[in-house]
Amino acid sequence: MNKIQICVLLATLLNTASAFADLEGKKPRPQGWFWGFGAGYTESIYEGKGNEFIPIPAIGYIGESLEFYGPFGSYKFVKDGPFSARARLAVRFDGYEAEDSASLSGMDDRDRTIDGGLVFGYQPKDVARFEFSYMHDVLSKHKGSETSFQISRQFNRGPFFFVPEVSVHYLSANLIDYYYGVKESEATANRAAYSAKSGLSYRADLNFSTPILFGGFTRIDLGYVWYANEISDSPIVDETEGYNIRFAWTRFF
Repeated sequence: MNKIQICVLLATLLNTASAFADLEGKKPRPQGWFWGFGAGYTESIYEGKGNEFIPIPAIGYIGESLEFYGPFGSYKFVKDGPFSARARLAVRFDGYEAEDSASLSGMDDRDRTIDGGLVFGYQPKDVARFEFSYMHDVLSKHKGSETSFQISRQFNRGPFFFVPEVSVHYLSANLIDYYYGVKESEATANRAAYSAKSGLSYRADLNFSTPILFGGFTRIDLGYVWYANEISDSPIVDETEGYNIRFAWTRFF
């Protein structure tokens, strides 16, 4: 089971419940425990690893300021009109084990970690939402950081919601080098040593959601990512772009 895909699915489930709770302020925000399930199909970035379909169950909590699901959690400490700020903790499931594919044989395992940081949001009425975040490795595995900027806009059509999103992600040299670099001791005749620098990745997503199916909130995400050149140039990577399809359903207890 691909750990990166699990991470994306868990985030989708939490976002689904959060969207159900807040729908851009158009109805009172429900709070409490929720449950649900999700599934996703994602293209692997590492050479020799096949694509995977993964189902996963979910349970979590949404409060006035606190939200968490499994390895994800956030606490909103500022909410002033269109401005918001929150602290966030999230497990980073990037990485691999050497036995994941023949192309990774002889590599040292790259471990998951916990990233912590801040997220700042700005959402003027009837205008797109702007979000800036900074996350840093708190367990000193990759010892790097990710800085991202996202723009999204919700459109309503009766009980159906459509949210296009675009985002840019600045990945530090330490982060990219840890997960996609090749140390001198790992180099072979078919795998050159590779030391990565910082880079920019880009994402485009389209989310469809509705609260009228099966007594809960249903969400489908279509996503596409353009990897930083510093990632796609790695000898253990065989993709320059990737896609994912995710489905999630959640319901409050």
